Amino acid sequence: MLGSCTEQVNIDLDSSYTRLVVDGQITTDTTRHYVRLSKTMDYFSNRPADPVTGGRVMINNHLLTESDTAPGLYLTDPGFYGETGETYTLSIQGIDIDSDGSEEIYEATSRINSIARADSIEVVYQEYAGGAVQLWGIQLYAKDPVERNYYLFKVLKNDTLVTDTIDEYVIQDDRMFNGNYVPGVMVQSLIKAKKDEIIRPGDVITLEANGITQDYYKYIIELTNEVGPSNPLFSGPRANVRTNIEGGNGAAGFFRAYSINRISVVVEDPYEKILKW
Repeated sequence: MLGSCTEQVNIDLDSSYTRLVVDGQITTDTTRHYVRLSKTMDYFSNRPADPVTGGRVMINNHLLTESDTAPGLYLTDPGFYGETGETYTLSIQGIDIDSDGSEEIYEATSRINSIARADSIEVVYQEYAGGAVQLWGIQLYAKDPVERNYYLFKVLKNDTLVTDTIDEYVIQDDRMFNGNYVPGVMVQSLIKAKKDEIIRPGDVITLEANGITQDYYKYIIELTNEVGPSNPLFSGPRANVRTNIEGGNGAAGFFRAYSINRISVVVEDPYEKILKW
């Protein structure tokens, strides 16, 4: 009397024109910073995006070098780094994305903002919903500057970045504590259910705080919403994620400049301090 059936629905998505995709950054770290160039692909292409090679990529007046082993990846010299309060301009030339015989020029700018210097961090084991959720919260003690700030928090365990995907980033503005002391607020976490995030005695946990721009802060929110599930389920189509890349025939992606502050702690007993909710 009861039955069900399934029906395959083929969705025909039209192809769009090809655009440049930019993923690049400059920070206050003394390391090789990067700009990665690729092309947009059709939704059902089912293959990696094509890299964009042979371009002339500059940050301010510094010329980046394309990697010999990773096509489309352009790197700065190790001694080139950003300074707090300075604005950096990305310039991309010498490429023809739409293959019309004319080279395009793309530009983006971003400013390195200041960041609160942490006094210390504390790692506290926490359980929620009767133990259904188990994690280690990273609690921050710091004095927030008076000006409006936006933060991106990441966590390293024994010098390995474990919050390495955008859905694991934690971003926060300082509306709740602007200009005041931050007395042990949980700003990141490591989840016990993930093997690479389990903390053992002697592990070194490092909190990395990035001082980002408001524009990059909103970009992360939009990108996270774009790749996450819709709520409600049958909501309307989403808008395109913002970009700060200008010029050419339009581009996607983001170029960001930000300051970095890191502080570490050695965890002798991962369960020394426990909170249950």
